[in-house]
Amino acid sequence: MNHLFFYSLNIREKIYGPFKKSNHLLAHLAPSGLPSIAEVTSSEYVILGVEHAISALSGECHPQNSLILFTQKISGGKYFIQMRGEKTNQNNTYHVSLQALFNMEVETLRTEFQALNLLANTRNFIYTVDPPRIFAGCATTAFMSRLKAVAFRYLAETEPALFSKMTAVIFNDFGDTDLEKGPNQGIIHLMRNALQPVLDSDASLRVQPRTACYDQATGLYQGYPGLSGQALLVIHNNSDAFGENIRTEGCSSLDGVIGTVTDGAITTDASMIYHALPVELQSRIAENPAIARKVYIAS
Repeated sequence: MNHLFFYSLNIREKIYGPFKKSNHLLAHLAPSGLPSIAEVTSSEYVILGVEHAISALSGECHPQNSLILFTQKISGGKYFIQMRGEKTNQNNTYHVSLQALFNMEVETLRTEFQALNLLANTRNFIYTVDPPRIFAGCATTAFMSRLKAVAFRYLAETEPALFSKMTAVIFNDFGDTDLEKGPNQGIIHLMRNALQPVLDSDASLRVQPRTACYDQATGLYQGYPGLSGQALLVIHNNSDAFGENIRTEGCSSLDGVIGTVTDGAITTDASMIYHALPVELQSRIAENPAIARKVYIAS
């Protein structure tokens, strides 16, 4: 996502020229528009607390509940999630569009699956999910995981071909098991429900907790159970996307491993970003170097 969206309008105009609403990322994620803070608290809008939203999204993972009704309901842009700030910002209240969040998750997964199907070529791929914890913040990991599960279900019902090369979904269910969330409420159970349309037609697709890949006695990695043949392993990295971890941590973290044994660190090199920019934008930076750092951070 281009973080320039979050900068003040005058900064965007200096870099990209006059503001056009149609070019706005959020104009596509929330096509019905966003209300003002004063408007969103009126009776016209539905405000859900995070726990209420978690319960509602959990229900939408089940095949017996119509996903069409859910998508129709949120397409009007009337549903918002109320979140409270953490630590020093506990008195701050945020209202986030459920329509924008859901569309963002769907578009992210769709784009990723399309790319993986091409990249895998004749092989299958194993898709791992390690949900954000620190970066989930006041949204909570449980909410983000269930939002992803409902997005999985949406794509499984509307674009099942996206899953044709997916041989397994391995989900890190730390703190999110049936034991901790209640019977049939853990994320693995919900993901299996969400992917039921695909599982019905492809008995080889598996949904497993990450713990199943390790020997319970020794804690050593033992591979993905029941899987055979070559497959592309997709590992997600929940980083802050600013690159310092990738540059400095070596093999002490997953961030550092990416920077050490892949070309991931190149993407955070400011000079590389500059030369990849359109010539017109390079000229604007040359005229006003003060905006250059904003471009590097946003890219």
